[in-house]
This record gives sequence, structure tokens and C-alpha cells, in this order.
Amino acid sequence: MEITRMLFGVVYDLANGPTTPAFRAAARQETPETERSLLDQIVTPAERLGVGWIEDAAVSGGALVSSVAPDSPAERAGLGVGDCIVRVAGRKILSDDDFFGAVSEAPIRLAAGQAPR
Repeated sequence: MEITRMLFGVVYDLANGPTTPAFRAAARQETPETERSLLDQIVTPAERLGVGWIEDAAVSGGALVSSVAPDSPAERAGLGVGDCIVRVAGRKILSDDDFFGAVSEAPIRLAAGQAPR
């Protein structure tokens, strides 16, 4: 019990000390709901890959690329505006919904030295 009290005192002093990061004030107002909403946010394929596509039911047989962000994985892979994505990791893409699902479910591979978000 004595160790728990000492540990709590150390953590409490560190959390309320002058070297606390700037985000600390906002964290004091955070509710469990806020925390859950932040943790539940989905990284969209556009953010993950650096690619935009036309969300149009008339475009069948793939996802039609409408934009490619500079220095993104999409650009490094050679994707360009007007390309039609028909496969992602061996999964056939028939629509923009298929594309969104395939990218969202794909494991994240980090480049050497890159930290996860």
C-alpha cells in the first residue's frame, strides 16, 4: 500500500508540474466519450494513401482516381489521375465502396524508421 501511495504521489506531481505538455489543460476536460470518439476515428483511404477517387455508382469495375497527393504512397506507387484501381492486395475492386473497405482492412506497413500514428 505504501508503494502505491508513493507511486501515485510521483505520477500526480509529474502530471501537475511545470513541465507538463501543452495538451494537458485540454485533457483535464476530456470525458470518456471524448476519448472513445478520438480512438474510434477511422483513417480514410484518402488520408492513408494520398489518393482521391470519384464516388459515383456509374463508375463500375473499380475506383476512378481523381487526385493524388504529392509524396504520398499513391504517388510513389505511380498512380495518376484517371487511373482505375481494380485490385488491392489481391482483392477485386468493383466499386468505390469495395476500394474503401479493402484499404481500411489492409494492414498498415510502416517504412523503416517510421513511427505508427
